[in-house]
Amino acid sequence: MKKGISEKIVNEISKIKNEPDWMREFRLNSYKKFEELSNPSFGPELKINFDDIVQTMFETGKDLQKGYKETSKKETSNKEEAES
Repeated sequence: MKKGISEKIVNEISKIKNEPDWMREFRLNSYKKFEELSNPSFGPELKINFDDIVQTMFETGKDLQKGYKETSKKETSNKEEAES
């Protein structure tokens, strides 16, 4: 995935995730609203370069459950080794 955030990247993410049109539209409308906003003027100064951010994709559904199971098995195995 390319660096930054844009309408094109929002569309790519939605396509990769095989989302319905209503979700893609929701994301695009949210992105447009995000573009209109400025950083808050209260609290610490935020120096975020959104052009350097890389979007990541998370596993969903069965792949996510499989990942949890594999992680759980590793943790159990490591715990048993440490106790012996």
